[in-house]
Amino acid sequence: MKICLVGCGKMGSALLEGWSILKSIKEIIVIEPNYENITKTLINNKKFNFYNSLSEIKNKGIFDVTILAVKPQIMKEVVIQLAELRIQSNSWLSIAAGLKVNFFEEYLGRNQSIIRTIPNTPSSILKGVTAVHYNSNCNKNVIENSILLMDAVGETIQVKNEELMDSYTAVSGSGPAYIYFMIEAMIEAAISIGISKKDARVLAEKTLIGSAYLLEHTNEEVHKLRKDVTSPKGTTEAGLKVLMENNNFFNLVDRAIKEAQKRGKDLGKI
Repeated sequence: MKICLVGCGKMGSALLEGWSILKSIKEIIVIEPNYENITKTLINNKKFNFYNSLSEIKNKGIFDVTILAVKPQIMKEVVIQLAELRIQSNSWLSIAAGLKVNFFEEYLGRNQSIIRTIPNTPSSILKGVTAVHYNSNCNKNVIENSILLMDAVGETIQVKNEELMDSYTAVSGSGPAYIYFMIEAMIEAAISIGISKKDARVLAEKTLIGSAYLLEHTNEEVHKLRKDVTSPKGTTEAGLKVLMENNNFFNLVDRAIKEAQKRGKDLGKI
């Protein structure tokens, strides 16, 4: 595959890290004016060719997939420039939150194959999860190529109803931040009861990793795993009582996800 990646911020870099070992990719052209956040490992990878502007790739031929990885707020400017430069691609894959398929059809053409995706940052270590939605122009080859790319960095979930994409964004796209925030809170609490900062991080980090691994490798329901840790009148029960009081914890998570979903819908109106 010959790929063009437009935008190499945190998510673009995460995807590049995952794709760097994918043998089916022969070349990736990367458009990114700011190199500060790109690792030397990526810059020195011979499979990647970096350019500062879209105008520099005007005569680079037809791409199999062009990944649009810029922020929603500047996406209109980027796709208009792509159209004006007549950059050709067999398919266009967006990772921008909120922007619907018809947004890209409007500027790139109603006959174009558009793929809307929501990956997350664990894609950089091949542990991502990506929600994917296709427009009606996507043929079997386009779909297979996009699944190959996203499966290479984790797991893919195909979403038929595009209206649900903002919901997937709120859960898995934004989800890592919620989990890191919980870990931050655990570390701070551990320090406050006398544990060193170094040990607090190890305890919180390894507890998260071990719990996630156990969840992934068992058929047990999540609530059953929770109950397995919770002995009657024990330490875990005492802690859970605080989190469960008035359903506060569930309500907070519910509000956070719904606010993220709402923001995704708002971004689609830009």
